[in-house]
Amino acid sequence: MGSDVIIIGAGSTGSSAAYNLARRGYKVTVIDKRGIGQGMTAYSSGIVRAFYSVREVAEMALYSLRFFQEFNKEFGDNAFTRTGLLVIADNYLKRNVEMLRELGVDIELMDHEKAKELIDAEIREGELIAWENDAGYADTTMVANAFAARAKELGASFIIDEAHLSIVNDEPRIITSSHGELRGDKYVVAVGVWANKVLPMELPISIIAEKTIRVKTDRGMPIIFDTINNFYLRPEGSSSALLGDLDPGLNIVNDADSFNPLDRPGMDEALKYMESAARRIKWALNMGFMDGWGGLYDVTPDWMPILDEPIRNVIACVGLSGHGFKLSPALGIMIAETIEYGRPRSFADIFRLSRFRELSSIRSMYAQGILG
Repeated sequence: MGSDVIIIGAGSTGSSAAYNLARRGYKVTVIDKRGIGQGMTAYSSGIVRAFYSVREVAEMALYSLRFFQEFNKEFGDNAFTRTGLLVIADNYLKRNVEMLRELGVDIELMDHEKAKELIDAEIREGELIAWENDAGYADTTMVANAFAARAKELGASFIIDEAHLSIVNDEPRIITSSHGELRGDKYVVAVGVWANKVLPMELPISIIAEKTIRVKTDRGMPIIFDTINNFYLRPEGSSSALLGDLDPGLNIVNDADSFNPLDRPGMDEALKYMESAARRIKWALNMGFMDGWGGLYDVTPDWMPILDEPIRNVIACVGLSGHGFKLSPALGIMIAETIEYGRPRSFADIFRLSRFRELSSIRSMYAQGILG
C-alpha cells in the first residue's frame, strides 16, 4: 500500500491532519487500533475557547473557535454549542484580556455584580472576572468523524489496526499487527498518551489521569473556570453539567493501556469536586451526582504540545497536554504545512522539541497548565 503520508492516530488531531492533507492532494492512510475518535478524544470535555495567555496559542485557539462556529457550513453538522465562558482569576487576568482583545477575541472584564447575577456566585474583593462571549463546547466524536469522513471523500483511507513506528536501515517504517509493514514518504504520529509506545524514542511526556463527573444542576449556565478554587463547570444542555479540576495534580499513570476511562468515580470522589465548586457557588452542594468517567492527558514539562520532526520524515504532534481537541483545526493545518513546507506557516512555529533542551519553555500566566 503506497501512501504519500501515513498517520498513526485517528483522534481529533490525526483526523484533522488527514482532512487538511487530503485537501492538499496528498494520498493519506490513517491507522488507529480503536477507530475514529475512540481514544482520549471520546473522553474530552470538548470545551472550545480562545482564552489563552500565550499569544501564539491564543491565535491558534481563536482560529479554531471560529472554525467550530462555522463547522456546519463545511461539514453539514452543527457540532458546536455557544455558552460563553466566565473566568475567575487574579491580577494577571487584566493583562490577558487586553492581549486577547488585541487579537480580536470577544472578551471583556466583567463587574462583580453582573457575575454574581449570571452564576449566583460569591465573588471576593480583589478577584477579577473575564467574560468570553463566543466560547462553548463541541461534540468531540462528531468532530473527529466529520474530519475523517471528509478526508475519505477526498481519497484518504482509514485502517483499524495496531501500529508502531520502527527504523529499518535508517528509514522509518510502520509495523502493524494485521497489515504488515506500511511505507510512506512521510509519517505523522498523533497518538496522544501512546506516543512513547508508538515512537522508537522517549519524549518528555508524562501521562496524567483526570476525572470528570456529570452533575444535575437544574439550571442553565456558561462554562466556568475558577482558577482560585481550581474547578471548571461545563454545561450540558439546560439541566446538567460536567465538573472537574482545572489542575488534576500529578496523578501519574505508567501505562495508558492499563487505564480504564469507564471506571466510574465513587460518591466520595464526586463530593470532593462538588465541595470545590461550592466554595464559589453555594448551590453546588445541591447538585446531584449522575455519573462520571476518567481521561488521560499526555503532558509535556510546560503543558504545551510538541509539533516537530524528531526523526527524519516523521512528524510528531504529541504531548498535547489537554489542548488537543480545541486546537485540532489549527494543529491539522500546522501538520499539513510542516509536511508541505518543512515548517508551519499559518501559525507560529513554537512547539519544537528543542525548547526543552534550550530551556526556552512556553510560559503561561497561570498555575494551571491546562489554561495555557
